Amino acid sequence: MDHYRTQPMFQKKTRFKLCLLIVVFLILYVYIDDYYDLKPGSEQVYGGAVFSIIGNRDRPKAEQFITADTCYLPPIDLNASDVAEFFVPHPQKACNKTFRVLSSLTDGLLVIAPSAGSRCSWQCIEQLTDTSAKYGSWHEYTYGARPPCDWIRVLCFQSIVSLEPSYQYLHNQIYIPTKSTNRTNLPKYDVYLIGLDAISHNHFKKTMPLTDAYLRDNLKGVSFPYLSKVGYNSQPNQLAVLMGKRFVHNNHSPWSFPPKPASFSGESFCTNYYSLTEQFLPLIYAAAGYRTAHIEDEKTPIQAYPHCKGFGAVVANHTNFPYHDLVNFRLIDWNNLGSQINDEACQSDFDHAFEYFEEFVKAKTEESKFGYVNFVGVGHRQFLSDPMTKDGLFRDFLERNAGEFKNAFVFVWSDHGYHGGKYYKTATGQRDTRNPLMTVVLPEDLKSESGILANLKENSKRLVSHYDVFATFVDLAISSKEKLSSKTAFQAPITLSDLQTATKNRITELHGASLLRPLPSNRIDSCPSLGIPFVYCLCYWSEFYPSDHGLIDVLIEVDVPNAINAFIETQGATDKCQKIFVDSTKPVELAELAITSKDTQGRPIRLFRTNFWYPFDDVQFQVYFELMTTGEINLSGVLRYDNHRYYATCVSDPYLKLFCVCK
Repeated sequence: MDHYRTQPMFQKKTRFKLCLLIVVFLILYVYIDDYYDLKPGSEQVYGGAVFSIIGNRDRPKAEQFITADTCYLPPIDLNASDVAEFFVPHPQKACNKTFRVLSSLTDGLLVIAPSAGSRCSWQCIEQLTDTSAKYGSWHEYTYGARPPCDWIRVLCFQSIVSLEPSYQYLHNQIYIPTKSTNRTNLPKYDVYLIGLDAISHNHFKKTMPLTDAYLRDNLKGVSFPYLSKVGYNSQPNQLAVLMGKRFVHNNHSPWSFPPKPASFSGESFCTNYYSLTEQFLPLIYAAAGYRTAHIEDEKTPIQAYPHCKGFGAVVANHTNFPYHDLVNFRLIDWNNLGSQINDEACQSDFDHAFEYFEEFVKAKTEESKFGYVNFVGVGHRQFLSDPMTKDGLFRDFLERNAGEFKNAFVFVWSDHGYHGGKYYKTATGQRDTRNPLMTVVLPEDLKSESGILANLKENSKRLVSHYDVFATFVDLAISSKEKLSSKTAFQAPITLSDLQTATKNRITELHGASLLRPLPSNRIDSCPSLGIPFVYCLCYWSEFYPSDHGLIDVLIEVDVPNAINAFIETQGATDKCQKIFVDSTKPVELAELAITSKDTQGRPIRLFRTNFWYPFDDVQFQVYFELMTTGEINLSGVLRYDNHRYYATCVSDPYLKLFCVCK
């Protein structure tokens, strides 16, 4: 009887439990539904770390996945909402000019005003090697002095007993000794490579519209909107153009991006002197009979940047290193020359380099001229809008020298896009930094709708790299005006064998194709085919948030840092570099790339990108990694958003600096 009396109570408990389960299920359903409806830019917490939802929520359709050998190049919009704020013009700091120039150097004649001082002298400063200068004897100034050098220092005193100079200045000219011609029998066009450091194709159009319009409309320049960089910063990209070699040791890449070996073992390009037989453009052009100039507003020439040996010899007829040696390197400059001719004169290293380059363009020489100039002081500054301040200057320069350029190939070019500050961290900034500027202007008599111009226009629609730019410059060095004017001479790609024959075997490796000619018929427009490392590739793959993000989150918190630390260990740097782990107090980005890839057994490989913070020194990593069907990960590329890697002085290998946070 008691049994039957308790049964209703049992049924009530059962019904209660059932209702409770239904309620819990509904709560979980709503939570899970909301969880998978996370939108791009929202966040979720997993394992203590906050994971940001990046890209589209939904997995793309199968046909939207593309292979590594398919290059999608959608336009880069610098008016996009995530970057528009960075291009607001910033007011320039007013400069109070307190220094008055009391001397001049015109057509080789040095003139010093009497008010500069009662006793004046001048001194030649000449290049000794590409990284050193020699200082000549002092000469007492008399009217009619014609210094036989490019860089002339002027020093004046008010009296014999004066200890401090009353006036000083540093003048420049293009001095050409008599009977110094290196001219070949066949006339050639002048060739100029004008570098605007850290300015992308779109950055240039947005911040230097006057210069862009003059190049396009007045000089009929051909723009290359799909030029991809091949390295992170200036050195590997500039030297790819100047030497045509690979300076990037790419230890990690996706399965479908087999790494290309670097041209140098370890850091031998930095620790050893380059040979004077190197395939370096100034040397190639000198051997071809050109008068050459290598000018930079950065104090260390790129072949020796930042602390490398360079050539240890003179590699160009004209260089502004004597200026840098005196103004930026001399440890004891007791009369403060640099401050006076720059700060007090409202000038900078850029202004002196710019003036010197224009002197070279205007110089009348028996030989054809090759000039390489790179300006850091235009785009590599504090704000993305800063190039606006130089736009009128460059447009006027092109206009003033339009007559000189009628007989010249002019390349306005950059090594890479902007890669600093908050802009670099945006999705637009990440693509833009990979897309450096290049516009090519032809000599006046080649501006017709045939031959070379037609080839350039066709190739401007293709994915190209700095290796192609190098091949183009070598092609120009070995070609006469007559050959370049021919409608049939440039209708086949140039080969390594062709260049070796023309340069007496100076060219030892070729990783690109001349843009003056049709590109090889078997060429594939993809980064793996062109030797562009994955992390610097301009090609675009859409990103989405993976449905199994919980599993991937664990890999990011555990396996990815372990892989980074394992690489540091293989480099024998654990005693110098800190152990890397994810800062769980800051957001972690996660995205999967819509790229299809398979291993050698045909099993699918998935590729991911994550951005995470390391807890100390404000260090932020961007890491690409692949997930194999075995559950293992393959570290596929590492970049850094912070500036700490520049100061990772505890290690010397530039690739290891990407991984290392010094202890």
